[in-house]
Amino acid sequence: MAQLIGCPGPTSKEFPGFCPQGIALLRDLKRKHRPQWFQERQEMYDQKITTPLLNLVCTVSREFARFAPDYVTVPDKAVFRMYGDVPSRRKEAHKTPAAIWVNQGAQGQRGACFYFHFTDKEAVVLGGVYSAEPADLLAYRRLLHDSYREFREILCEPKLNSLFGGLQGEKSQRMPKGFYPGHPAAELIKQKQWYLVSMLDMELLSTTRLLPTLVDHFEVMAPVVEFLNRPFAQKQKTKRTAFGM
Repeated sequence: MAQLIGCPGPTSKEFPGFCPQGIALLRDLKRKHRPQWFQERQEMYDQKITTPLLNLVCTVSREFARFAPDYVTVPDKAVFRMYGDVPSRRKEAHKTPAAIWVNQGAQGQRGACFYFHFTDKEAVVLGGVYSAEPADLLAYRRLLHDSYREFREILCEPKLNSLFGGLQGEKSQRMPKGFYPGHPAAELIKQKQWYLVSMLDMELLSTTRLLPTLVDHFEVMAPVVEFLNRPFAQKQKTKRTAFGM
């Protein structure tokens, strides 16, 4: 299990939520493009958004240790930052506070993941594969070709359907090359994305209920994320064996 380091301040099993002032700042940030405007509010942004988000990631990762230990992520690696911490017209800034938890055994940011972001208008929880390289797409499709029954069984879990309403994702119109069009999992194999997504109640952002709600969503989607990451977990296991680990 990854060691939890880099937390910006004391963390506990509770998270108080984000300050309404921080949410209001996000609303203003969408309308302001002058670097000076943001620089004057950098300290407030860090206090109301960045530091709480880092603490939230730290606390969520402690919960991951219970049901998905391979995804425990150091906060500084999980939290998306603004480019140069200053919005710019020439280079689009990442204005949405967001965090991602990936399998720490995989190289880079590949594989299915857990993801959370919020703005002044929405709070999104997502898990699975949203973007994949061609080689990774082939790995997912081969997995689904061989183990589609197990995946469908995972997707039938009642609480999963209650929270997320089923699997989402874009798909190709035609069957990918090398796969039989009449395969029982043809529709799954055609997909280019395989993810679960839920929009949280915005009122949760500023309450202590945000943390348990977020963790509950992640725990329910964990079997889907773990299943989709099997090709990469197997490669990592083979690599460790080759090096005598």
